[in-house]
Amino acid sequence: MNRAAPVAIHRFKGGFFGVDWSDGNRTALPYRWLRGQCPCAQCVDEWTGERRVGESEVPFNVEPVRVKSVGRYAIQIAWNDKHDSGLFSFEYLRELSARFAKGPRNGEAEPACGSKGGCV
Repeated sequence: MNRAAPVAIHRFKGGFFGVDWSDGNRTALPYRWLRGQCPCAQCVDEWTGERRVGESEVPFNVEPVRVKSVGRYAIQIAWNDKHDSGLFSFEYLRELSARFAKGPRNGEAEPACGSKGGCV
């Protein structure tokens, strides 16, 4: 199966994390919202799947300080709040892109730049 993979990573004005994908799509996600979606065991309970850390627990001034490729399936983002244990698989990043574009649901906080995804 041919899956899209990142070909470039960007920092957009206004605090947005950008990914250019091999299929021509582009993702732009607010730093704080993306940090609040971290899938690591500190942020999501391993047994129940309940989110422990969400956007409301993340500092307003959070931003990535380093992005590292992990194999050919994920990236690891080190944030300025000292958190760096989350692996964002390419599949999960695409899922987040779709979720962000649709706006908040089921009690999720609305992303900082609005539910229409017009962030860039």
